[in-house]
Amino acid sequence: MDFGLFTWFNPLPGKSYAESFDWGFKEVETAEAMGWDVVWLPQQRFSGSLILSSSPFVMATALAARTKRIKIGLAIHTLWLNTGKSEDPRVARYSALWPTDPLETAEAAATIDQVSRGRFIYGAGGYTGGDPQRQRNLYEFLDVMKLAWREGAFPGFEGEFYHHPPNPGVAPKPYAGQIPISVAADSQKSFPAIGSKGYQMLIGAGTSHNPRGESAMIEDVKKYRDAWKAAGNPGEPYITVRIPAHVAETKERAMRDVEETMKLAWERSLNKTLPQAAPGTPSAQSAARMNLFGTAEEAVERIHRIKEEMGAAEIMFETNYWGQIPTERVLNSMQLITEKVIPKFK
Repeated sequence: MDFGLFTWFNPLPGKSYAESFDWGFKEVETAEAMGWDVVWLPQQRFSGSLILSSSPFVMATALAARTKRIKIGLAIHTLWLNTGKSEDPRVARYSALWPTDPLETAEAAATIDQVSRGRFIYGAGGYTGGDPQRQRNLYEFLDVMKLAWREGAFPGFEGEFYHHPPNPGVAPKPYAGQIPISVAADSQKSFPAIGSKGYQMLIGAGTSHNPRGESAMIEDVKKYRDAWKAAGNPGEPYITVRIPAHVAETKERAMRDVEETMKLAWERSLNKTLPQAAPGTPSAQSAARMNLFGTAEEAVERIHRIKEEMGAAEIMFETNYWGQIPTERVLNSMQLITEKVIPKFK
């Protein structure tokens, strides 16, 4: 299995923005030094009190300059789709923004891929909510982007949503020809659609898109796998599971470390002050029942279950869910994960 770090780049209590960014960079550099495989970056607009990664391409570029080996993924780049629909309140805050352009995105992603020497993973989501029109828009966006990555001049594209004339100047191209694409499942209907298109999938172990429980999630993952195979896609499906994680020397210490985290999560949930919930973001309710809070032995047992039941190829550790765990305890947790958890799966 692969193991990744999901970092919010939280504003630290009592610290400046610069100090908070410094801590986020230290967390990533620590993960690379410990041999972790991927660092994942969110995009959260207008949520400065919680997440500083409003521009994931900027953050990914900064990390490409600071790291040498670890892969850099987006979880996720939030696409403002030009369908004219914004009924979902999670999408409404984007209504004042220009629709995301696939050619601009293709060039930005390829630039990071070149700078990082092929270490970039493009993760996308459009808050489709299972809406057929939004799903078609999302996948047409990705089609345009992949076409732009091909060698030679961009030949032009005429589709249902995107209309681009030929353009010989779309550049750069990806470092190794293509860039891996992961798509976030944001509803039950997302799973077969992502599978049939042959994309890697980002899900959460108990998340905003899965209020129906773990057994239903297992069935959804099976639909993804079945759709992948039915479409004749080559290779094997690749599933990344994001999960809140904090490992300590004892269960009691771990729960004490996350106490303020869970208080804040419940407070924001009850007061309906949650930020726009990205696919994969655990609610307070789901995080309380589906997490890796505890000892290394408990984490190993839980990951074995995720691997067996969901076919996970990668675990994305959300090491500071809601950003309230003291930094020294986060680093201690990462050390325990590196020494006592990851070796059980390598």
